[in-house]
Order: sequence, then structure tokens, then C-alpha cells
Amino acid sequence: MALRPTNESGALLELPPSKVGALSIKAHPVLGLYAISGPEGLEIREIQNHQTLHIDLGAWTTTSQWYKSSSKLAATFGRKVIARDCLSDKRWESPEFEATLHDLCWLPQNGMIASTGYGGVNLTAPFRSTAAETLEFKGSLLRIAISPNSRWVVTGSQDSTLQVFSPKEDIRLEMRGYLRKVNELAFNSTGSRLANNGSPEVTVWDFSGAGPKGRKPLQLGQHRPTAIRIKWHPKNELVFATSDARGVVRVFDLNQRQEPGVESWASETNAKICVLEWMPDGSLFCADTSGRCATVSVDTSK
Repeated sequence: MALRPTNESGALLELPPSKVGALSIKAHPVLGLYAISGPEGLEIREIQNHQTLHIDLGAWTTTSQWYKSSSKLAATFGRKVIARDCLSDKRWESPEFEATLHDLCWLPQNGMIASTGYGGVNLTAPFRSTAAETLEFKGSLLRIAISPNSRWVVTGSQDSTLQVFSPKEDIRLEMRGYLRKVNELAFNSTGSRLANNGSPEVTVWDFSGAGPKGRKPLQLGQHRPTAIRIKWHPKNELVFATSDARGVVRVFDLNQRQEPGVESWASETNAKICVLEWMPDGSLFCADTSGRCATVSVDTSK
């Protein structure tokens, strides 16, 4: 495996200012739209001319997520979840929850939305009259990841634990021992592995078969102080990339029979890499807090 920068001279494209501010931006994979989440709300624009299609003002909006390749978008909106069909004026909002929401994710199998905040995971069915359900937790849940078959709902918490739910099987697990709050986690494309931060090492759990109970996880790499972003390769289920606050990108290959393979690349600025995405050609796009971006070629054949 080898990493090689193919473009380090680029600067991030500047978008027209938004009334909502900007905490996260999510581009649609097909429709030519992007959503901006910010302290003042949610804005949906066309990529080509940056024209506003929809805007919701008046609540802290941490993040949004498209439902697969459809025109549906969900977003945290203060203590509520809102959902829109972006090709129409159809809009839905959930009941108000106990506290401001931190993150959300669509359940791939049934189109429900799971959101996190204080008190647990809220499960809601947008555009339907189904009542909300809560997977209870005493404390504040930060990030959420859901396996592709919707079997596992996993969250990172403010109290430095990993919380695992399997609602259909009534399975409830808690992983402790992390040094920091767990605020980044992701399943691979098959749902067989989950990687999360919370320590200098990234923890990789085996969710295949009966799940992670009783299995010892892998602990990989020395991130400073912890991984900022974790992204699994979209086609190779045993390869994932991480970035950290010192401008270092690492790619781990779990296909190795003994020790997992790892290669690293460091940016010129040593600034925190806050954007990390796999591109269609298998390269990694990286952007740091100084406004610099780079594309890193990844060769997993070596």
C-alpha cells in the first residue's frame, strides 16, 4: 500500500455566504444540490448557480443527511428533526425532544431517522404519523452510525463510552475505557466492522455474525490527540482512512493476514484535517482548517 499526493496547491472553493452560517455542507450524489447547516438553520442550494431552493431559519442546525440518492433530506433543527423533499414543497418536522440534537442518520432499510442528543436515540418516521420511539440513555449522545442492514445503532457519548443498540433483538452493549469523548465513528460498507475514536488509537470492532460482544477490538495508529475523521473505503470493506489535528492522513488495510498495513501522509501546513472523503477513482480528498486542500492517491495493491 502506498500514498502519494497528486495535488497540494489547491485552495478550497469559496461559496457565497449563507444566512444560516456554516457548520456542515452535504452535497447530493446525483441531483446537483447541496445543503448548508449552521447556527441559524438550514439552506438547500443548487450547485451550478448557488440558487436557494429552500431555507429554514430559527434553530441551531448541526448537520443534515440525504436519504440515499433520493430527493429527501433530514436535518437536526434545534430540538427537532426536519425533513424535506427537495424537489417539492413537502416538509415534515418531528415533535420537540428533551434537548438540542447533535447528529442524525437515516436507517437504510426503512427510511426512518435516528437522532442523538441528551436522553438517548430518537427514532422517527418522516412524512408518516408513526409516533417517535426513544432508545434511552442517561447522558448526552454525540455522533451516530447505523449498519447498512439497520440492525445496529451505535453512538459515541460525552462520557467517553460507545453505546450499542440492536432494537429488533433487544441487545444493549456499552464499551468503556476511552480517554476522550467518542465523537467520530463509522461502519464499513458491509456493516461487518465499525471504527471509532476516543483515544490516540482508532478502535475497530467486529460486528459480523452475532456482533461485538466478547470480541477483542483492534487498536490502530497513534493519532494526536485522537482521530478527527474516519472514512471507510466505499468498495474495499477492510480499508479505511483517518485524519488528525496535526495534519496527518493514515490509511489502514485490514486485509493483511498478520499486522494491519498502514501508510501515512502529512500535509504541508500541519493544520487539522477536518474534511476527508474517498473519491470515485479511489483517491482521498483532504481539506484542513488553513483552507488548503489536497488529493492523495491510494494504491492498496502494494
